[in-house]
Amino acid sequence: MLFKVILFFFLFCYAVYRIGGFLIKFITFNSTGSKSRVHKKGNIRVDKQQKNGKSHYDGGDYVDFEEVK
Repeated sequence: MLFKVILFFFLFCYAVYRIGGFLIKFITFNSTGSKSRVHKKGNIRVDKQQKNGKSHYDGGDYVDFEEVK
């Protein structure tokens, strides 16, 4: 009897673990929007610029570089 209870408990915990992991992935993927994709850790994502010809860069401040030895 005790063995069945322990076995049921472990099976229940395993099922919650597997279903919970799937639900978390499903919810987080849908909340980011259909345009976004899931990227592996360490990968670099580069978004393409708009093709309307206008740049969003308005210039910047000049920083005088001085080499430190």
